Amino acid sequence: DTWYVAGINGENKAKSIELDLSFLNGQNLSLISQGPGVKGLKMEKIVASKTTKVTLAGNDGFVMTTKF
Repeated sequence: DTWYVAGINGENKAKSIELDLSFLNGQNLSLISQGPGVKGLKMEKIVASKTTKVTLAGNDGFVMTTKF
């Protein structure tokens, strides 16, 4: 099974959010978010923990994926 966690920042200002991912604690995740340039994306590997911090630009979003 593949699980997804996604979020959107609908405001025109950057913000950092802390997600409670305790239900995925210790799982390896792929975090896909805005990268360089207008159409750029970046993907990074992270490990889920009880509090996982994600920083979003204004009008930005992200998606995390993991496989069980």
